[in-house]
Amino acid sequence: YFQDDIFVADNDNFEDETFSRFDAAATFGGPIVQDKAWFFASYRIVNREDDVVAPEGNFLRSVENEADQGFAKVSWALTDSDLLTGTFLSAPTDISGSRSSTTSNARDFAREQGGDRFAIGYNRVWNAFNLELGYYDHTAALNDVSVIAEARNTIAFRPGDTFTLQQEQLGGEGSNDEITRANDLVRGSLEYLLSTDSVGDHTIKFGYDLGESSLFENEQFLGSP
Repeated sequence: YFQDDIFVADNDNFEDETFSRFDAAATFGGPIVQDKAWFFASYRIVNREDDVVAPEGNFLRSVENEADQGFAKVSWALTDSDLLTGTFLSAPTDISGSRSSTTSNARDFAREQGGDRFAIGYNRVWNAFNLELGYYDHTAALNDVSVIAEARNTIAFRPGDTFTLQQEQLGGEGSNDEITRANDLVRGSLEYLLSTDSVGDHTIKFGYDLGESSLFENEQFLGSP
């Protein structure tokens, strides 16, 4: 669907501060092999564009935020007792700039965020036992890139002085930031249903998780001190 500022109340303080939003999705699924294997997939795109106005009322920039969201899953019944599944999710987002009205165009930065997630699962049921095994992998990034490659320079004014956002914020954002997180996890569990005539049913379950996480951060300062 599509939405813009005509569906919301007027902004009496900043008439030029408008927005538009677009949201569309599609899904598709069905059998691969009759009574044996199935798949499901979906894709969604969410796009929003905002016009940003400075506190003085002048137009600064248009900012676009676009997210692409993908999902896919395959299920395969190996036997009547064994099920194998694979799942993939992806959600990258690109933001062209800051929506903050107190960020000047020189101090603006673009952002890339999101990542992929992948999982494999195996399940087996026999007699009173239930075995589950799984592997998960997730990688996500958060990167900020300054619009101009200059050092940050903020000017301090005396109380009572009149100044604009552009006069206060000289130079650029000052740095490019890169953050990447990665997680890997292997897990397994075995469940046993113990049925007795005297005290009823009891479930006994054993599980084990083994995970590894990593964090990478890099901050690159720009311009001359």
